[in-house]
Amino acid sequence: MEECIYLDYNDDEYVDKDNYKILLGCTNTIMFEWHAKTNIRYVSKKFFEDYIEEYRGRDILDIVMEDSIIHSEDMSKFHAFRDEYHTGKSNVEVTVRMKHKVTGEYAWCKWMLTNVYDDEDGSIKKVVGTINNVDEYMKAYETLKYRAEYDSMTAIYNMDKFYRECNKMLRKGEFPHYAMISLDVDKLKIINDVYGNLEGDRLIKFIADIIRIKAEPNVIYGRMHSDVFAMMMGYHHEDEVMRWINKLTVLIQNHQKKYEVEVFFGILVVDDTSLPTNLMYDRSSIARKQIKGSKLQNYAFFNDMYRVQMMRDREIEGEMKSALRDGQFVVYLQPKHDIRTKRVVGAEALVRWKHPVKGMIQPSIFIPLFEKNGFILKLDEYVWEQTCKTLRDWMNQGYSPIPLSINISRYHIYNSNLVEKVVGLVKKYEIEPKYLELELTESLFLDDADSLYKVLYELQKFGFLLNMDDFGSGYSSLNMLKNVPVDVVKLDKGFLDEVLTTEKGKKIVQHSVAMVKDLDLKVIAEGVETQEQLDFLKQSSCDLVQGYFFSKPLPVNEFLEYRLRYDKLD
Repeated sequence: MEECIYLDYNDDEYVDKDNYKILLGCTNTIMFEWHAKTNIRYVSKKFFEDYIEEYRGRDILDIVMEDSIIHSEDMSKFHAFRDEYHTGKSNVEVTVRMKHKVTGEYAWCKWMLTNVYDDEDGSIKKVVGTINNVDEYMKAYETLKYRAEYDSMTAIYNMDKFYRECNKMLRKGEFPHYAMISLDVDKLKIINDVYGNLEGDRLIKFIADIIRIKAEPNVIYGRMHSDVFAMMMGYHHEDEVMRWINKLTVLIQNHQKKYEVEVFFGILVVDDTSLPTNLMYDRSSIARKQIKGSKLQNYAFFNDMYRVQMMRDREIEGEMKSALRDGQFVVYLQPKHDIRTKRVVGAEALVRWKHPVKGMIQPSIFIPLFEKNGFILKLDEYVWEQTCKTLRDWMNQGYSPIPLSINISRYHIYNSNLVEKVVGLVKKYEIEPKYLELELTESLFLDDADSLYKVLYELQKFGFLLNMDDFGSGYSSLNMLKNVPVDVVKLDKGFLDEVLTTEKGKKIVQHSVAMVKDLDLKVIAEGVETQEQLDFLKQSSCDLVQGYFFSKPLPVNEFLEYRLRYDKLD
């Protein structure tokens, strides 16, 4: 018999030769038997061809262990398999890696042992065993398992696997304290827009590598989505958490690229380990979102105040689309006055939410949330169109137009359709571009200058006037003014409030205004609230002012009346 070797050379004892031959040939199965009464063993010839040189009368289970055929990492599993067989269990099986004697490579093989009992006395008649190569199946299984548990980009745990491993850690209870930490990369969308998605992907991989390399066994980590990571940390002392966060911050900020990388952390100190881990993560995320973009600190701990904030944010997000559709967002105009004649020479378009039940909702409530969730794009474009419509209505009624300024955020600058959209609006409503001023916050000019300036020069070419908003809010703006393409500089209210309290501060404002005007730029001061401020700004040759000293933001119809009243004073 070619497929089986009768080790004691008593071929007459072997039964069903043809059936075994067919089985082994069709399935590529290694088969072995042990007959209890005769102590005769049978083993397929293939076992010798693939795994051993000589038999030496040993049990096949001993052979594969003594000759180091089983992979060392699977040896304990094989021992357990053999021990289970020796307990008398009818059927046992195990899948381990076995080393081929010719190639030296390991392949996954499935072992099965079955006891056949004597019908008369119930004793074991024989033991039948099989070995099947299941390497392709196991590799496919491992691949699918890997894909189901690991993030394909970073090769660290995905969200589902992260939660499962967190649950295991909490059940073990090896540490007295635990913290759930979420990590978010600031401005990844801008990095993708400016430098390309490949650069953004490289940054995400870099951060994942930092976490993987530096994490101790007490830290479980995973990528939740996009630019957000999560970590569960077991610890003994509170300062361990902050040391870990500070270490990550420094290592990530040392990313050697031409742009800065900022990361923000939200931390939940786990008081109740029975709380679902996804809720732990949600609470750490709430804390993180409250400080994302902050210049003061890059971490925050979760508390009940954030829970209230989260509920309010969810309520707002649930209503924002219908509010825009139903016209609940209304444009208000805050007058800009010529500082010498006091005439109304322009206005800034601002948005208010006129809720049918809650009444007027101030921008400080919903604007930060809309900037985070991206809805600000739709809201701003709505305000732009309403502003252009207002200018057209005035002209249709016979009133001369005055410049109305609209706010342009970083979200629009890196939208390649910005120029097309604002140009399309002035053409649609037949408005000269000079009557639609575009205000850009000062911090925008610290981002990728080349991309920004390209957009601004194109807007100026069409005739739009550009305002730098929030001038003096904390950056070295005087140095950048020599190159930046703007027409008007707006002094920040906080800057005025702070420096006008001292003589030295007043000199700073006076020199700043003088330098701006030397560059042939106009200067407007916002947040003017007192006669003293107005008089000082007038002495400093400021051109325009806006603020509560003259008027708060007004509904469009009230603004028109206000403007006409000042025109009559001329």
